[in-house]
Amino acid sequence: MLLGGDTDRVAVAALLVAKIPAVHVGRRVIGQYDLPYVTPDYHSAGKLGAKRLLDRGAHRIVYVAGVKQPESRADLLGGIEAAVAEERARGGEMACATLDVYEIEELDEKLAVEAGVGIFAHGTKLGMAVWYLLQKRGQGVPLTIYDDEGWLGEALPQVDWIRPRQRLMGYQAALLTLALIRGQSLPARHLAIAPEISWRREAGDDGGTALP
Repeated sequence: MLLGGDTDRVAVAALLVAKIPAVHVGRRVIGQYDLPYVTPDYHSAGKLGAKRLLDRGAHRIVYVAGVKQPESRADLLGGIEAAVAEERARGGEMACATLDVYEIEELDEKLAVEAGVGIFAHGTKLGMAVWYLLQKRGQGVPLTIYDDEGWLGEALPQVDWIRPRQRLMGYQAALLTLALIRGQSLPARHLAIAPEISWRREAGDDGGTALP
């Protein structure tokens, strides 16, 4: 079982060529090789978080990414863009932008010139940095944090959180690995696990949209 945001793709490919049973926790694309994996459903998480920001009045969503994994970034952004596209199809005036952690200074400028901004931060440490920036400015900008770093969200209880179900992913990855070791046929080589949510509660808030 492999886990990590900076997995050496060449080394993983060598395992697959040698036909060593391997399962990755987190979606990984290794060239032409079909690597089995159990992953958070990043696309659903992105869509869910974007809809939550829309529910809270945002119509300009800024996705702030500070992680290196290209798959998770692409999947989360794809979910956000899907929610934005659906809102546009209903006649809403929507916009979506992406900032890397190294461009965080530009977020301050965006908040100053754009109304109706909602922020989707990828990673707890980055989300906390954004939260402190908002506190410094005294702005009540809707903020949703996707946490795939294992940090506890209790540090910022007044923020909307989306978290991967890490224990369930580990369990499913172990089952998949055992099946490979036994030479059993797999019903699915790629499993996506729906996230769990923790929305802040406000007066009149019905909890927003939730996955089952």
